Amino acid sequence: MQTSSLKRNISNVYLSLLPFLTFGIALSLGHANYKTILPIGLLVVSFALLAVWILGAHAIVSSDKEKKHLVITSLMLIAPWILLCSLSGIGAPPFDKPVEYVATATEQQFRYTFLIFGGLAVAFGFALLKEKLKKSAENFYSWIGFIAIMIAAPLFVMNMSYYDQFLLETYKVRAASGSDKFPEWFSPVQGQFFVVMVVEVALTFLATAAFASSLKVAGWFSRTACNIYILISLLCFIDALLSIVFPMVGFVVIPALPFIMPYYIGINLMKRTGNEVAALLHPQAALAV
Repeated sequence: MQTSSLKRNISNVYLSLLPFLTFGIALSLGHANYKTILPIGLLVVSFALLAVWILGAHAIVSSDKEKKHLVITSLMLIAPWILLCSLSGIGAPPFDKPVEYVATATEQQFRYTFLIFGGLAVAFGFALLKEKLKKSAENFYSWIGFIAIMIAAPLFVMNMSYYDQFLLETYKVRAASGSDKFPEWFSPVQGQFFVVMVVEVALTFLATAAFASSLKVAGWFSRTACNIYILISLLCFIDALLSIVFPMVGFVVIPALPFIMPYYIGINLMKRTGNEVAALLHPQAALAV
Protein backbone atom coordinates (compact mmCIF):
# COMPACT_ATOMS: atom_id res chain seq x y z
CA MET A 1 0.00 0.00 0.00
CA GLN A 2 2.84 2.41 0.86
CA THR A 3 4.45 1.68 -2.53
CA SER A 4 1.16 2.39 -4.31
CA SER A 5 0.71 5.62 -2.37
CA LEU A 6 4.27 6.72 -3.23
CA LYS A 7 3.71 6.05 -6.95
CA ARG A 8 0.50 8.09 -6.89
CA ASN A 9 2.22 10.98 -5.08
CA ILE A 10 5.07 10.99 -7.61
CA SER A 11 2.54 10.87 -10.47
CA ASN A 12 0.64 13.78 -8.96
CA VAL A 13 3.82 15.87 -8.66
CA TYR A 14 4.91 15.07 -12.22
CA LEU A 15 1.53 15.97 -13.70
CA SER A 16 1.38 19.16 -11.63
CA LEU A 17 4.76 20.23 -13.00
CA LEU A 18 4.02 19.23 -16.61
CA PRO A 19 2.94 22.72 -17.89
CA PHE A 20 6.06 24.26 -16.35
CA LEU A 21 8.19 21.46 -17.80
CA THR A 22 6.67 22.16 -21.22
CA PHE A 23 7.46 25.88 -20.98
CA GLY A 24 10.96 25.06 -19.71
CA ILE A 25 11.71 22.77 -22.65
CA ALA A 26 10.33 25.34 -25.09
CA LEU A 27 12.49 28.13 -23.63
CA SER A 28 15.65 26.03 -23.41
CA LEU A 29 15.42 24.45 -26.86
CA GLY A 30 13.84 27.29 -28.78
CA HIS A 31 13.07 25.93 -32.24
CA ALA A 32 14.62 22.46 -32.52
CA ASN A 33 14.57 20.02 -35.43
CA TYR A 34 12.28 17.01 -35.46
CA LYS A 35 15.13 14.65 -34.47
CA THR A 36 15.21 16.46 -31.13
CA ILE A 37 11.50 17.22 -30.83
CA LEU A 38 10.19 13.69 -31.34
CA PRO A 39 12.28 11.79 -28.74
CA ILE A 40 11.77 14.46 -26.06
CA GLY A 41 8.06 14.78 -26.85
CA LEU A 42 7.50 11.01 -26.79
CA LEU A 43 9.38 10.68 -23.51
CA VAL A 44 7.44 13.48 -21.78
CA VAL A 45 4.09 12.20 -23.09
CA SER A 46 4.87 8.60 -22.12
CA PHE A 47 5.66 9.60 -18.55
CA ALA A 48 2.53 11.78 -18.46
CA LEU A 49 0.26 8.95 -19.65
CA LEU A 50 1.81 6.56 -17.14
CA ALA A 51 1.31 9.12 -14.36
CA VAL A 52 -2.33 9.63 -15.35
CA TRP A 53 -2.92 5.87 -15.27
CA ILE A 54 -1.32 5.47 -11.85
CA LEU A 55 -3.09 8.51 -10.39
CA GLY A 56 -6.58 7.25 -11.19
CA ALA A 57 -7.21 6.46 -14.85
CA HIS A 58 -6.94 2.74 -14.05
CA ALA A 59 -10.44 3.08 -12.58
CA ILE A 60 -11.77 3.12 -16.14
CA VAL A 61 -11.50 -0.69 -16.23
CA SER A 62 -13.64 -1.06 -13.09
CA SER A 63 -17.31 -2.00 -13.20
CA ASP A 64 -18.33 1.26 -11.50
CA LYS A 65 -19.93 3.48 -14.18
CA GLU A 66 -19.68 6.61 -12.04
CA LYS A 67 -15.92 6.23 -11.72
CA LYS A 68 -15.58 5.51 -15.45
CA HIS A 69 -17.47 8.69 -16.26
CA LEU A 70 -15.33 10.70 -13.84
CA VAL A 71 -12.13 9.30 -15.39
CA ILE A 72 -13.32 10.28 -18.89
CA THR A 73 -14.23 13.77 -17.64
CA SER A 74 -10.81 14.13 -16.06
CA LEU A 75 -9.05 12.91 -19.20
CA MET A 76 -10.85 15.51 -21.31
CA LEU A 77 -9.57 18.30 -19.05
CA ILE A 78 -6.06 16.88 -18.87
CA ALA A 79 -5.75 16.06 -22.59
CA PRO A 80 -4.76 19.55 -23.90
CA TRP A 81 -1.49 19.65 -21.98
CA ILE A 82 -0.71 16.03 -22.82
CA LEU A 83 -0.98 17.07 -26.47
CA LEU A 84 0.89 20.35 -26.11
CA CYS A 85 3.83 18.94 -24.15
CA SER A 86 4.69 16.83 -27.21
CA LEU A 87 5.26 20.04 -29.21
CA SER A 88 7.36 21.92 -26.66
CA GLY A 89 10.46 21.73 -28.87
CA ILE A 90 9.04 23.71 -31.79
CA GLY A 91 9.30 27.02 -29.94
CA ALA A 92 7.09 30.08 -30.21
CA PRO A 93 5.30 30.91 -33.50
CA PRO A 94 7.47 33.32 -35.59
CA PHE A 95 4.66 35.80 -36.26
CA ASP A 96 7.11 38.62 -37.01
CA LYS A 97 9.01 36.48 -39.54
CA PRO A 98 6.65 35.49 -42.38
CA VAL A 99 9.35 33.61 -44.31
CA GLU A 100 10.22 31.49 -41.26
CA TYR A 101 6.51 30.94 -40.54
CA VAL A 102 6.05 29.57 -44.07
CA ALA A 103 9.22 27.47 -43.81
CA THR A 104 7.86 25.85 -40.62
CA ALA A 105 4.31 25.54 -41.98
CA THR A 106 3.92 21.86 -41.04
CA GLU A 107 5.00 22.50 -37.45
CA GLN A 108 2.65 25.48 -37.12
CA GLN A 109 -0.25 23.44 -38.47
CA PHE A 110 0.50 20.67 -35.98
CA ARG A 111 0.55 23.27 -33.21
CA TYR A 112 -2.85 24.74 -34.03
CA THR A 113 -4.45 21.39 -34.86
CA PHE A 114 -3.40 20.13 -31.41
CA LEU A 115 -4.73 23.35 -29.87
CA ILE A 116 -8.09 22.88 -31.63
CA PHE A 117 -8.38 19.33 -30.31
CA GLY A 118 -7.32 20.57 -26.88
CA GLY A 119 -9.96 23.30 -26.85
CA LEU A 120 -12.68 20.88 -27.89
CA ALA A 121 -11.53 18.42 -25.21
CA VAL A 122 -11.89 21.09 -22.51
CA ALA A 123 -15.38 21.93 -23.78
CA PHE A 124 -16.39 18.25 -23.67
CA GLY A 125 -14.77 17.87 -20.25
CA PHE A 126 -16.69 20.79 -18.76
CA ALA A 127 -19.92 19.58 -20.35
CA LEU A 128 -19.43 16.13 -18.78
CA LEU A 129 -18.51 17.74 -15.45
CA LYS A 130 -21.73 19.72 -15.51
CA GLU A 131 -23.71 16.49 -15.86
CA LYS A 132 -21.83 14.99 -12.91
CA LEU A 133 -22.40 18.08 -10.77
CA LYS A 134 -26.09 18.06 -11.64
CA LYS A 135 -26.46 15.10 -9.29
CA SER A 136 -25.10 17.18 -6.41
CA ALA A 137 -26.81 20.05 -4.64
CA GLU A 138 -25.18 22.63 -6.95
CA ASN A 139 -26.54 23.50 -10.38
CA PHE A 140 -26.26 27.29 -10.72
CA TYR A 141 -22.54 27.91 -11.16
CA SER A 142 -22.10 24.86 -13.39
CA TRP A 143 -24.73 26.28 -15.74
CA ILE A 144 -22.84 29.59 -15.94
CA GLY A 145 -19.63 27.70 -16.68
CA PHE A 146 -21.34 25.53 -19.27
CA ILE A 147 -22.82 28.53 -21.13
CA ALA A 148 -19.47 30.35 -21.07
CA ILE A 149 -17.48 27.41 -22.44
CA MET A 150 -20.09 26.64 -25.11
CA ILE A 151 -19.66 30.21 -26.41
CA ALA A 152 -15.88 30.13 -26.05
CA ALA A 153 -15.34 26.80 -27.86
CA PRO A 154 -16.48 27.84 -31.38
CA LEU A 155 -14.65 31.16 -31.01
CA PHE A 156 -11.51 29.27 -30.07
CA VAL A 157 -11.77 26.96 -33.10
CA MET A 158 -12.35 29.99 -35.33
CA ASN A 159 -9.33 31.77 -33.89
CA MET A 160 -7.02 28.75 -34.19
CA SER A 161 -8.15 28.16 -37.78
CA TYR A 162 -7.14 31.76 -38.48
CA TYR A 163 -3.55 30.98 -37.46
CA ASP A 164 -3.63 27.50 -38.97
CA GLN A 165 -4.91 28.47 -42.42
CA PHE A 166 -5.63 32.16 -43.06
CA LEU A 167 -2.42 33.61 -41.59
CA LEU A 168 -0.29 30.88 -43.15
CA GLU A 169 -1.77 31.43 -46.62
CA THR A 170 -1.36 35.19 -46.27
CA TYR A 171 2.30 34.75 -45.37
CA LYS A 172 2.76 32.39 -48.33
CA VAL A 173 1.36 35.03 -50.71
CA ARG A 174 3.63 37.69 -49.21
CA ALA A 175 6.70 35.41 -49.40
CA ALA A 176 5.93 34.49 -53.03
CA SER A 177 5.45 38.11 -54.07
CA GLY A 178 8.70 39.23 -52.46
CA SER A 179 6.95 42.26 -50.98
CA ASP A 180 7.67 43.60 -47.50
CA LYS A 181 4.16 44.95 -47.08
CA PHE A 182 0.87 43.32 -46.20
CA PRO A 183 -2.41 44.17 -48.03
CA GLU A 184 -4.39 47.06 -46.53
CA TRP A 185 -7.13 44.72 -45.33
CA PHE A 186 -4.71 42.55 -43.31
CA SER A 187 -4.42 44.83 -40.28
CA PRO A 188 -8.21 45.18 -39.69
CA VAL A 189 -8.67 41.41 -40.02
CA GLN A 190 -5.81 40.79 -37.60
CA GLY A 191 -7.37 43.24 -35.14
CA GLN A 192 -10.74 41.52 -35.44
CA PHE A 193 -9.29 38.12 -34.62
CA PHE A 194 -7.44 39.60 -31.65
CA VAL A 195 -10.81 40.62 -30.23
CA VAL A 196 -12.15 37.11 -30.93
CA MET A 197 -9.17 35.63 -29.04
CA VAL A 198 -9.65 37.99 -26.09
CA VAL A 199 -13.33 37.07 -25.79
CA GLU A 200 -12.76 33.30 -25.98
CA VAL A 201 -9.86 33.47 -23.50
CA ALA A 202 -11.91 35.58 -21.07
CA LEU A 203 -14.92 33.24 -21.35
CA THR A 204 -12.72 30.17 -20.76
CA PHE A 205 -11.36 31.71 -17.55
CA LEU A 206 -14.90 32.66 -16.52
CA ALA A 207 -16.08 29.10 -17.15
CA THR A 208 -13.21 27.75 -15.05
CA ALA A 209 -14.05 30.10 -12.16
CA ALA A 210 -17.72 29.07 -12.37
CA PHE A 211 -16.95 25.34 -12.32
CA ALA A 212 -14.51 25.83 -9.45
CA SER A 213 -17.33 27.57 -7.55
CA SER A 214 -19.63 24.67 -8.37
CA LEU A 215 -17.07 22.13 -7.12
CA LYS A 216 -16.67 24.18 -3.94
CA VAL A 217 -20.42 24.22 -3.23
CA ALA A 218 -20.68 20.51 -4.04
CA GLY A 219 -17.83 19.80 -1.63
CA TRP A 220 -15.80 17.80 -4.14
CA PHE A 221 -12.59 19.76 -3.54
CA SER A 222 -11.27 21.60 -0.50
CA ARG A 223 -12.32 25.22 -0.08
CA THR A 224 -8.69 26.35 -0.31
CA ALA A 225 -8.11 24.64 -3.68
CA CYS A 226 -11.38 25.99 -5.09
CA ASN A 227 -10.64 29.52 -3.85
CA ILE A 228 -7.24 29.41 -5.59
CA TYR A 229 -8.86 28.27 -8.86
CA ILE A 230 -11.51 30.97 -8.57
CA LEU A 231 -9.10 33.79 -7.68
CA ILE A 232 -6.57 33.02 -10.43
CA SER A 233 -9.28 32.50 -13.05
CA LEU A 234 -11.09 35.75 -12.19
CA LEU A 235 -7.85 37.75 -12.21
CA CYS A 236 -7.01 36.30 -15.63
CA PHE A 237 -10.57 37.02 -16.79
CA ILE A 238 -10.16 40.69 -15.83
CA ASP A 239 -6.69 40.88 -17.42
CA ALA A 240 -8.05 39.43 -20.67
CA LEU A 241 -10.88 41.98 -20.81
CA LEU A 242 -8.54 44.88 -20.09
CA SER A 243 -6.37 43.86 -23.04
CA ILE A 244 -9.14 44.95 -25.43
CA VAL A 245 -8.48 48.56 -24.40
CA PHE A 246 -4.87 48.15 -23.22
CA PRO A 247 -3.27 45.38 -25.34
CA MET A 248 0.02 45.61 -23.43
CA VAL A 249 -1.59 44.32 -20.19
CA GLY A 250 -3.01 41.20 -21.85
CA PHE A 251 -0.50 38.78 -20.34
CA VAL A 252 -2.98 35.89 -20.38
CA VAL A 253 -4.15 36.29 -23.98
CA ILE A 254 -2.23 33.21 -25.13
CA PRO A 255 -4.20 30.29 -26.67
CA ALA A 256 -2.86 27.51 -24.40
CA LEU A 257 -2.80 29.46 -21.13
CA PRO A 258 -6.55 29.19 -20.29
CA PHE A 259 -6.19 25.38 -20.36
CA ILE A 260 -3.93 25.36 -17.27
CA MET A 261 -6.66 25.77 -14.62
CA PRO A 262 -8.98 23.15 -16.22
CA TYR A 263 -5.90 20.89 -16.42
CA TYR A 264 -5.35 21.15 -12.65
CA ILE A 265 -9.06 20.59 -12.03
CA GLY A 266 -8.75 17.44 -14.16
CA ILE A 267 -5.76 16.24 -12.13
CA ASN A 268 -7.68 16.72 -8.87
CA LEU A 269 -10.70 14.89 -10.28
CA MET A 270 -8.44 12.03 -11.35
CA LYS A 271 -6.80 12.00 -7.92
CA ARG A 272 -10.23 11.96 -6.25
CA THR A 273 -11.22 8.92 -8.34
CA GLY A 274 -7.96 7.15 -7.51
CA ASN A 275 -8.44 7.89 -3.81
CA GLU A 276 -11.90 6.34 -3.86
CA VAL A 277 -10.61 3.20 -5.61
CA ALA A 278 -7.70 2.92 -3.18
CA ALA A 279 -10.05 3.34 -0.22
CA LEU A 280 -12.27 0.51 -1.53
CA LEU A 281 -9.30 -1.81 -2.04
CA HIS A 282 -7.64 -0.90 1.26
CA PRO A 283 -10.32 0.38 3.67
CA GLN A 284 -8.00 0.40 6.66
CA ALA A 285 -5.48 2.60 4.83
CA ALA A 286 -7.98 5.02 3.32
CA LEU A 287 -6.71 7.91 5.45
CA ALA A 288 -3.19 7.36 4.21
CA VAL A 289 -4.06 7.75 0.54
